[in-house]
Amino acid sequence: MRHLISILFFLLTISSYSQESNTDTIFLNDGTIIHAKVLKQKLGKSITYKSENGSITVISWKDIQKYYIDNKLTITKDTDPKTIKKKSYLDKGYNEYAAFGLGIGNAYGGLGAHLQIRGGKTLGFGGHFGAGYLPGINGGNNSFGWNIGAKFYYFKYLFIDLTYGVVGFSDWGHTVLGPSVLIGGDFIFSEHIGLNVAVGASKYNKYQGATLDLGLLIKLSSPKKKSETPKEI
Repeated sequence: MRHLISILFFLLTISSYSQESNTDTIFLNDGTIIHAKVLKQKLGKSITYKSENGSITVISWKDIQKYYIDNKLTITKDTDPKTIKKKSYLDKGYNEYAAFGLGIGNAYGGLGAHLQIRGGKTLGFGGHFGAGYLPGINGGNNSFGWNIGAKFYYFKYLFIDLTYGVVGFSDWGHTVLGPSVLIGGDFIFSEHIGLNVAVGASKYNKYQGATLDLGLLIKLSSPKKKSETPKEI
């Protein structure tokens, strides 16, 4: 049994390594085609790749005709590196996503969690639902809070948020329902991590007050879009 487990582990390792190694394709000016894994790109200078045998090679930019990363054409010899700007994760087109959030504020029902979705590109729309606790309500006992909302993204990650739910409590220590308007941003730092920050005003019964959302976003995987498949020349 131990030998069988060792063999299976070895085969899985080889399979996973093989898939990683053949992710990218590099075309050289002399006609050579390299199937490897691009590790680092220095535009206008060089790229570093890992070959199938595990060796790491640095190749000069002037020797490259074009190359693909994850089957997407990244660069050609006719492209001026000075015109290439690093794009944020949202700028690359991955603007449609769902995210799970942990934080405090309206969107989280007090201190809690929420689920949100976003669609569109530079302009977009989204929705969210959250539930949590409002500490110190009703004589010091925790009270359940909830909130639903709709977002309008007027520029990339910046939004206006209209919500309704448990937003505050009266002078007698009771939770109440009411609307809120907030302005803020969902700042996506990487493929799966982001930060939700918003400030605004709430109205409950005859009372008004400021409100704040602050939370960590855990972005769920986006569906992969179709990409161009390289043709060998």
